[in-house]
Amino acid sequence: MRAHTLRETFVHIERGQSIMLQIMQVNIWSYTGRKLLLSIDTGHSANIFCTKLVPETSDELVVSGAGDAEVCLFNFSHLSGRGPDDNSIAPSALYQCHTRRVKTLAVEVGNPNVVWSASEDGTLRQHDFREGAACPPGGSYPHECRNILSGAKRSLADPPKQTLALKSCDISTSRPHLLLVGGSDAFARLYDRRMLPPLTSHRKRMNPPPCANYFCPMHLSEHLGGLLFDILWEMLQN
Repeated sequence: MRAHTLRETFVHIERGQSIMLQIMQVNIWSYTGRKLLLSIDTGHSANIFCTKLVPETSDELVVSGAGDAEVCLFNFSHLSGRGPDDNSIAPSALYQCHTRRVKTLAVEVGNPNVVWSASEDGTLRQHDFREGAACPPGGSYPHECRNILSGAKRSLADPPKQTLALKSCDISTSRPHLLLVGGSDAFARLYDRRMLPPLTSHRKRMNPPPCANYFCPMHLSEHLGGLLFDILWEMLQN
Protein backbone atom coordinates (compact mmCIF):
# COMPACT_ATOMS: atom_id res chain seq x y z
CA MET A 1 0.00 0.00 0.00
CA ARG A 2 1.25 3.46 -0.85
CA ALA A 3 -0.21 4.95 2.30
CA HIS A 4 1.33 8.38 1.98
CA THR A 5 0.35 8.67 -1.69
CA LEU A 6 -3.25 7.67 -1.03
CA ARG A 7 -3.38 9.71 2.19
CA GLU A 8 -4.81 6.74 4.04
CA THR A 9 -4.25 5.88 7.68
CA PHE A 10 -4.61 2.42 9.22
CA VAL A 11 -6.68 2.67 12.37
CA HIS A 12 -8.32 -0.59 13.34
CA ILE A 13 -8.34 -4.37 12.86
CA GLU A 14 -11.08 -6.66 14.09
CA ARG A 15 -12.25 -10.14 13.09
CA GLY A 16 -10.10 -10.29 9.98
CA GLN A 17 -11.25 -6.92 8.69
CA SER A 18 -9.57 -3.55 8.82
CA ILE A 19 -11.09 -0.09 8.79
CA MET A 20 -9.13 2.52 6.89
CA LEU A 21 -9.89 6.14 6.24
CA GLN A 22 -9.22 8.32 3.25
CA ILE A 23 -9.95 11.99 3.98
CA MET A 24 -13.72 11.95 4.68
CA GLN A 25 -14.44 8.35 3.64
CA VAL A 26 -14.48 5.19 5.74
CA ASN A 27 -13.21 2.13 3.86
CA ILE A 28 -13.70 -1.46 4.98
CA TRP A 29 -10.96 -3.79 3.83
CA SER A 30 -10.45 -7.54 3.98
CA TYR A 31 -7.26 -7.81 5.99
CA THR A 32 -6.39 -11.30 4.74
CA GLY A 33 -7.54 -10.80 1.13
CA ARG A 34 -6.24 -7.22 0.85
CA LYS A 35 -9.48 -6.27 -0.87
CA LEU A 36 -11.71 -3.24 -0.47
CA LEU A 37 -15.11 -4.48 0.70
CA LEU A 38 -17.01 -1.27 1.29
CA SER A 39 -16.48 2.47 1.09
CA ILE A 40 -18.88 5.07 2.47
CA ASP A 41 -19.07 8.84 2.26
CA THR A 42 -19.51 10.01 5.83
CA GLY A 43 -20.41 13.65 5.38
CA HIS A 44 -17.58 14.74 7.67
CA SER A 45 -16.19 18.10 6.59
CA ALA A 46 -12.66 17.46 7.88
CA ASN A 47 -10.19 14.62 8.17
CA ILE A 48 -11.35 11.52 10.05
CA PHE A 49 -8.93 10.70 12.86
CA CYS A 50 -10.52 7.59 14.37
CA THR A 51 -13.10 4.87 13.79
CA LYS A 52 -14.41 2.03 15.94
CA LEU A 53 -16.67 -0.93 15.30
CA VAL A 54 -19.44 -0.90 17.90
CA PRO A 55 -19.34 -4.16 19.92
CA GLU A 56 -22.18 -6.69 19.80
CA THR A 57 -23.68 -5.27 16.58
CA SER A 58 -22.48 -7.93 14.10
CA ASP A 59 -20.04 -5.35 12.73
CA GLU A 60 -22.93 -3.33 11.28
CA LEU A 61 -22.35 -0.16 13.32
CA VAL A 62 -19.25 2.00 13.11
CA VAL A 63 -18.54 5.28 14.86
CA SER A 64 -16.16 7.96 13.59
CA GLY A 65 -14.53 11.08 15.03
CA ALA A 66 -13.08 13.85 12.90
CA GLY A 67 -11.43 17.22 12.68
CA ASP A 68 -14.83 18.87 12.28
CA ALA A 69 -15.38 18.14 16.02
CA GLU A 70 -18.18 15.68 15.22
CA VAL A 71 -18.80 12.10 16.35
CA CYS A 72 -20.96 10.13 13.89
CA LEU A 73 -22.61 6.70 14.12
CA PHE A 74 -23.25 4.81 10.88
CA ASN A 75 -25.29 1.66 10.18
CA PHE A 76 -23.88 -0.34 7.28
CA SER A 77 -27.16 -2.24 6.87
CA HIS A 78 -28.65 0.96 5.41
CA LEU A 79 -26.52 0.33 2.31
CA SER A 80 -28.22 -3.01 1.63
CA GLY A 81 -29.62 -3.23 -1.90
CA ARG A 82 -27.82 -0.16 -3.20
CA GLY A 83 -25.57 -0.04 -6.22
CA PRO A 84 -21.77 0.05 -5.88
CA ASP A 85 -21.64 3.78 -6.62
CA ASP A 86 -24.37 4.75 -4.15
CA ASN A 87 -22.24 4.89 -1.02
CA SER A 88 -23.46 8.03 0.72
CA ILE A 89 -25.05 7.32 4.08
CA ALA A 90 -26.63 9.61 6.64
CA PRO A 91 -25.44 9.11 10.22
CA SER A 92 -27.77 7.27 12.57
CA ALA A 93 -26.50 9.55 15.34
CA LEU A 94 -24.63 12.86 15.20
CA TYR A 95 -22.93 14.42 18.21
CA GLN A 96 -21.62 17.97 17.76
CA CYS A 97 -20.87 18.89 21.37
CA HIS A 98 -17.07 19.02 21.02
CA THR A 99 -15.57 22.38 20.07
CA ARG A 100 -12.25 21.14 18.68
CA ARG A 101 -10.93 18.12 16.81
CA VAL A 102 -11.97 14.65 18.01
CA LYS A 103 -8.75 12.62 18.09
CA THR A 104 -9.73 9.27 19.63
CA LEU A 105 -12.76 7.08 20.32
CA ALA A 106 -13.08 4.23 22.82
CA VAL A 107 -15.65 1.45 23.19
CA GLU A 108 -16.26 -1.09 25.93
CA VAL A 109 -16.23 -4.79 25.13
CA GLY A 110 -19.78 -6.15 25.27
CA ASN A 111 -21.40 -2.70 25.40
CA PRO A 112 -23.20 -1.67 22.17
CA ASN A 113 -24.74 1.49 23.65
CA VAL A 114 -21.91 3.84 24.61
CA VAL A 115 -18.87 5.40 22.96
CA TRP A 116 -16.31 7.74 24.55
CA SER A 117 -14.62 10.55 22.62
CA ALA A 118 -11.43 12.46 23.49
CA SER A 119 -10.97 15.90 21.96
CA GLU A 120 -8.42 18.66 21.78
CA ASP A 121 -11.00 20.87 23.52
CA GLY A 122 -9.86 19.15 26.72
CA THR A 123 -13.00 17.08 27.33
CA LEU A 124 -13.64 13.36 27.45
CA ARG A 125 -17.30 12.82 26.60
CA GLN A 126 -19.59 9.83 27.04
CA HIS A 127 -22.19 9.38 24.30
CA ASP A 128 -25.07 7.01 25.09
CA PHE A 129 -26.99 6.02 21.96
CA ARG A 130 -30.07 5.25 24.06
CA GLU A 131 -30.35 8.85 25.25
CA GLY A 132 -30.66 10.47 21.82
CA ALA A 133 -29.33 10.46 18.30
CA ALA A 134 -28.24 14.10 18.11
CA CYS A 135 -26.91 16.97 20.16
CA PRO A 136 -26.39 20.67 19.40
CA PRO A 137 -23.00 22.21 18.60
CA GLY A 138 -20.75 22.89 21.57
CA GLY A 139 -21.58 26.09 23.41
CA SER A 140 -25.25 26.10 22.35
CA TYR A 141 -26.55 27.41 25.66
CA PRO A 142 -28.96 26.47 27.24
CA HIS A 143 -29.12 23.20 25.30
CA GLU A 144 -25.54 22.11 25.85
CA CYS A 145 -25.06 18.39 26.39
CA ARG A 146 -24.39 17.03 29.85
CA ASN A 147 -22.03 14.29 28.77
CA ILE A 148 -18.58 15.40 29.97
CA LEU A 149 -16.91 12.60 31.90
CA SER A 150 -13.66 14.46 32.40
CA GLY A 151 -12.40 17.93 31.56
CA ALA A 152 -10.62 21.05 32.80
CA LYS A 153 -7.35 19.22 33.37
CA ARG A 154 -4.20 21.30 33.11
CA SER A 155 -1.19 20.15 31.15
CA LEU A 156 1.77 19.23 33.33
CA ALA A 157 4.20 20.43 30.68
CA ASP A 158 6.35 23.29 31.93
CA PRO A 159 5.88 25.94 30.67
CA PRO A 160 3.03 26.70 30.09
CA LYS A 161 0.25 25.04 32.08
CA GLN A 162 -2.50 25.27 29.50
CA THR A 163 -5.66 23.19 29.31
CA LEU A 164 -4.77 19.59 28.53
CA ALA A 165 -5.72 18.84 24.92
CA LEU A 166 -6.77 15.18 24.83
CA LYS A 167 -5.16 13.06 22.13
CA SER A 168 -5.94 9.47 23.11
CA CYS A 169 -8.01 7.25 25.38
CA ASP A 170 -8.59 3.54 25.91
CA ILE A 171 -10.71 1.29 28.13
CA SER A 172 -9.44 -1.92 29.69
CA THR A 173 -10.99 -5.03 28.18
CA SER A 174 -10.62 -7.01 31.41
CA ARG A 175 -11.42 -4.16 33.84
CA PRO A 176 -13.81 -1.87 31.92
CA HIS A 177 -14.15 0.52 34.86
CA LEU A 178 -10.54 1.59 34.22
CA LEU A 179 -10.00 4.34 31.66
CA LEU A 180 -6.67 5.63 30.36
CA VAL A 181 -6.29 9.11 28.87
CA GLY A 182 -3.34 10.81 27.15
CA GLY A 183 -2.95 14.38 25.97
CA SER A 184 -0.67 17.31 25.33
CA ASP A 185 1.91 16.33 27.92
CA ALA A 186 3.89 13.13 28.56
CA PHE A 187 1.58 11.76 31.29
CA ALA A 188 -0.96 8.96 30.89
CA ARG A 189 -3.80 9.44 33.37
CA LEU A 190 -5.64 6.45 34.81
CA TYR A 191 -9.24 6.94 35.94
CA ASP A 192 -11.64 4.65 37.76
CA ARG A 193 -15.03 5.41 36.21
CA ARG A 194 -16.80 4.26 39.36
CA MET A 195 -15.18 7.14 41.26
CA LEU A 196 -15.87 9.91 38.75
CA PRO A 197 -18.55 12.56 39.41
CA PRO A 198 -21.83 12.64 37.43
CA LEU A 199 -21.74 13.79 33.82
CA THR A 200 -21.87 17.54 33.43
CA SER A 201 -21.90 20.29 30.80
CA HIS A 202 -19.00 22.45 29.70
CA ARG A 203 -20.55 25.55 31.25
CA LYS A 204 -20.74 24.07 34.72
CA ARG A 205 -17.42 24.85 36.36
CA MET A 206 -16.17 21.97 38.46
CA ASN A 207 -12.83 20.84 39.74
CA PRO A 208 -11.26 18.25 37.43
CA PRO A 209 -11.85 14.66 38.59
CA PRO A 210 -9.00 12.99 40.46
CA CYS A 211 -6.80 10.46 38.70
CA ALA A 212 -6.27 7.02 40.18
CA ASN A 213 -2.67 7.15 38.95
CA TYR A 214 -0.23 8.82 36.55
CA PHE A 215 2.24 7.11 34.23
CA CYS A 216 5.04 8.83 32.33
CA PRO A 217 7.35 7.14 29.78
CA MET A 218 10.79 8.40 30.70
CA HIS A 219 11.95 8.52 27.07
CA LEU A 220 9.18 10.93 26.03
CA SER A 221 8.96 14.66 26.60
CA GLU A 222 6.16 15.47 24.16
CA HIS A 223 2.44 14.68 24.11
CA LEU A 224 1.03 11.15 24.05
CA GLY A 225 -0.47 10.50 20.63
CA GLY A 226 -1.67 6.95 21.33
CA LEU A 227 -2.43 4.55 24.17
CA LEU A 228 -3.16 0.81 24.32
CA PHE A 229 -4.49 0.00 27.75
CA ASP A 230 -3.95 -3.74 28.03
CA ILE A 231 -0.34 -3.57 26.83
CA LEU A 232 0.44 -0.91 29.44
CA TRP A 233 -1.46 -2.80 32.15
CA GLU A 234 0.44 -6.02 31.41
CA MET A 235 3.74 -4.14 31.70
CA LEU A 236 2.67 -2.63 35.03
CA GLN A 237 1.61 -6.01 36.42
CA ASN A 238 4.98 -7.50 35.54
